[in-house]
Amino acid sequence: APESLMGPQRRGKAVAVAHVYGDYLWAHGSKRTLPKSERSAEEGEEDGCGSGEEEEAPCPTEGSDASKLAESLRTETTLTDFVPEAAKTPEVAEVPVDSVEAMDDLLESCMLSALRSKLALPMLASTLYSTHVLPRCPPGRFLDLKRTSHKKLSSYLAHLQNEGLLVVRESSPGVQSIVSVQREHPRLRTGCNLALPEPAPDSQEEVGYTFPQVRELRTVTAAVKPLFPKCSKGDALAPEDVRAVLRNYVKENELQDPTDKRMVQMDPTLSDVAGTSELRLSWEELGSRVMSRMQFAHEVRLPGREPVVHRGALAPIAITVAQRTGNKKVTLVEGLETYGIDPQRLAHEVQVGVAASTSLTPVSRGGNKQVLQLLVQGNQVVFLERLLTGPSYGVPRRLLKGLENAPTKKKQKAHK
Repeated sequence: APESLMGPQRRGKAVAVAHVYGDYLWAHGSKRTLPKSERSAEEGEEDGCGSGEEEEAPCPTEGSDASKLAESLRTETTLTDFVPEAAKTPEVAEVPVDSVEAMDDLLESCMLSALRSKLALPMLASTLYSTHVLPRCPPGRFLDLKRTSHKKLSSYLAHLQNEGLLVVRESSPGVQSIVSVQREHPRLRTGCNLALPEPAPDSQEEVGYTFPQVRELRTVTAAVKPLFPKCSKGDALAPEDVRAVLRNYVKENELQDPTDKRMVQMDPTLSDVAGTSELRLSWEELGSRVMSRMQFAHEVRLPGREPVVHRGALAPIAITVAQRTGNKKVTLVEGLETYGIDPQRLAHEVQVGVAASTSLTPVSRGGNKQVLQLLVQGNQVVFLERLLTGPSYGVPRRLLKGLENAPTKKKQKAHK
């Protein structure tokens, strides 16, 4: 009943009207008529609104909504009348394009400005262009080598070399490096033709990699604790500090042999610490025995950071060569993070330097410790040695493990 539907509990059945005959939705469709029953046909004849089945639609009365809608639909309209103003395509202003001469001037100004700065030579040509030339492009301008008269960076560098501004060497096929810059050249001593922005203070030109200070340490163990009463178990000491404590102990207890200054008379404490029953030991042997009963550690001090002490012996950068499917060789590098070397940066430099694909994969080493392993296609030990020991990184050769995996000269000639 209607009362129950309108009540607070709203019980019963109801119909939600979504569309009625003769409304706007009907007018946009095929305008089909309703199916007629015998009763509706009789009522239609009595009303005189139609003449039977020949009529396709009822006769709307003049002034009704259906009549007004039909009249509006007969009005010719175009598609653009229904497009809002915001959706209409705006007029695109033409962007001025620099001519070849203007692009040449921009390239020359940016390059000369970069060559005047302090560069860590030798430097890859691609690094010079991306790191030092492009950042000097003025705001609102875009430097595009392809729109210059030189078309390629190698052609432009050859042009500068012919003019005596710099010296270019090809380290490998297709890979060029800037070896030196003639700073006394007249073109480098004059000002720029364009107002160029100053390089960012945090660019690689100002902030580069510096090999950290690394030193080996020894940690105090229970076996040597009586010799270090002021230290706790696990404290890290430098080898020279261990020897100083040992000398002070011998001097305070007058244990140095008066007849032979090179020998030390052992007391119960030194005998226990050194783990020996000998009555006398030389200074060298005593120090060696004490060191052997302490655990290894090492300290890494990166520029601008607090020193970090790591347990265990100092691990070198490991370079290995592995063989993959199809007799293909790959070079694997691990241990870069210990010395603060960015694996991604090194991977990019190797990729550009030898034109080989690289990848970085996290691997587990020593329990939960994870390091990034750099993979380079081919045997690239020679290039990695030259890059890591060069001025860019300055890694000592003693901290590189696996240099013996470099291909021999016979293999290199056969490969060529």
